[in-house]
Amino acid sequence: MRNRKHILLFLLLAAVTTTAFAKDDYQSPFSIVKIVTTLRVAADASYETVTEYRQKIETPVGAQDYGEIPIEYSGSQETLEVLEAYTLQPDGKRINVPESAIMDKGDAIGESASMFSDTRQKVIIYPDVRPGSQLYFKTRLVRHTAEFPGHFIYEDYFSPHYRSGHEEINLIVSDKLPVHIDTKGMQGGRLPDKNGYQHYRYVFKQETALPTEPSQVNYRDFAPYFMASTFVDQAALGRAYQERAKPMTKVTPAIQKLADAITLNTDNKREQAKALYHWVAKNIRYVSISLGSGGLVPRPAQATLDNRYGDCKDYVALLEALLDAKGIESSPALINLGDAYQLPKLAVISPMNHVITYIPSLDLYLDATAQFAPFGALPEEDMDKPVILTALNRLGRTPILRASDHLLKSEVRLRMLADGSIEGTSATKATGWWEAGFRQARFNSMHSPNDSLIRGRLSDYKETGAGKILSNDPHDFDQPYGESTSFTLDPLSNIPGPAATAIPVGPLFYSLADIKKPRDQLNFPDTCGTGTMQEHYVLEFPNNIRIKSIPVDANYDNGVTSYTSRYKLDGLKLDVTRELQTNRLSMVCG
Repeated sequence: MRNRKHILLFLLLAAVTTTAFAKDDYQSPFSIVKIVTTLRVAADASYETVTEYRQKIETPVGAQDYGEIPIEYSGSQETLEVLEAYTLQPDGKRINVPESAIMDKGDAIGESASMFSDTRQKVIIYPDVRPGSQLYFKTRLVRHTAEFPGHFIYEDYFSPHYRSGHEEINLIVSDKLPVHIDTKGMQGGRLPDKNGYQHYRYVFKQETALPTEPSQVNYRDFAPYFMASTFVDQAALGRAYQERAKPMTKVTPAIQKLADAITLNTDNKREQAKALYHWVAKNIRYVSISLGSGGLVPRPAQATLDNRYGDCKDYVALLEALLDAKGIESSPALINLGDAYQLPKLAVISPMNHVITYIPSLDLYLDATAQFAPFGALPEEDMDKPVILTALNRLGRTPILRASDHLLKSEVRLRMLADGSIEGTSATKATGWWEAGFRQARFNSMHSPNDSLIRGRLSDYKETGAGKILSNDPHDFDQPYGESTSFTLDPLSNIPGPAATAIPVGPLFYSLADIKKPRDQLNFPDTCGTGTMQEHYVLEFPNNIRIKSIPVDANYDNGVTSYTSRYKLDGLKLDVTRELQTNRLSMVCG
């Protein structure tokens, strides 16, 4: 779900840090003292993991926020035991965690109305936690049901945001199970085989920690890691997904009837795909259901149609069935929805956390869970991403952004009265990912009081006043989306003067005034977007003032980002034109 401030992150020249810490004085709230993980994998890919974990609380914030450790597991596919847990104080005093302080509960997200999951948590609540305390546990997890039958997958990424003294992974795998290993930033390798098992040992340590940055890519794209997989490559993982997903896309009589009704007025395949996509996006409610194998296997398309809800896999399966009913081939596309832009070398599940649809005949990606993305457009979180096309047995990539496809254009007319107050109107139109975010934001606010919406928008620009917002239906995709406003603003300066004033913004959905100064230095790869923002203001001043000066024109162009501003005064009428355009070849900056 997007809002105006979230959209900012994708068009910024760069982002302003969200933390007060610089690289040299950052201290993470906790550090890893030692983690030893030992996995023993049987020939059928079931496995047992024994983990010994010790972290040190470094700061008062760490004592407050990390004095409880939740350990997730799948209630239907795994069993988890906490064998031992205690707090160790700097003076050597050990305080055992009583059994009553080890809670077993459903995942907090899974308990919400919008998600049903068999993910559970063992929550260890440690006694007497303070800076300098060390928190220890030892657990045994048994995975009795593989995510993909007959296959073993394991990955561990090491965050750059905490120090680590020693993290050790011991992997013991049946020699009947061919396994591929890949590591980065670790020491170790294969040991001599014993008793029909392959043995591997790797160690990681990290002496420094760096603060997070607001628009950094997912650290899985660059951090050290350990990976193990029995799949030969990502395409093989895709085939395993497809083997279980395709039977769920059966075209039932009800699905055929619905597909025919939705496409009644056209024989054009593109128009049929558009109609079917928008029907699914509008009529199926998103509910995440990860029960048993449901985390990786969709439910039958007919069941999703009957229930009118499902998760991303269910959306894709239903849309595939509807497309099949009209003779349009499609493929699921496994993808990361978020800020990860690389597939790992080995076929592991992370960072893939989402499924969308690809139509080969149209060379078109669709994300029906993005309810307000126009046909042919993806939300920015899906753009420029590698995908596994499961039905096509190959990899693909979603489109890069072009500035001309993603436009936010605003026309604002302002009339200043003799007392300095302002009457104004605005009209804004959007295309591409701007449009998807605009439609979503408007839908979310449709039942909010108009006065509170106006006040909220104006406060973003340090303005006060009143007004109203008019827009077309966010679900109407037959016309470009836009909105208009009419408003009054309280005086922004001491009129009739002497005074100076900035160009008022008014209650725009989003403005160039939201753009912030770039950061001087980044420690990590940064997400960045492509798009165009155009603003045209006409400000009429009253007869009782005299204008002495106006801003000078500006021009900037570095080949990727360009900005122009033009100011023209005609009597008491000021005409202002501004445009910012970013046109990058990738969603990832340096």
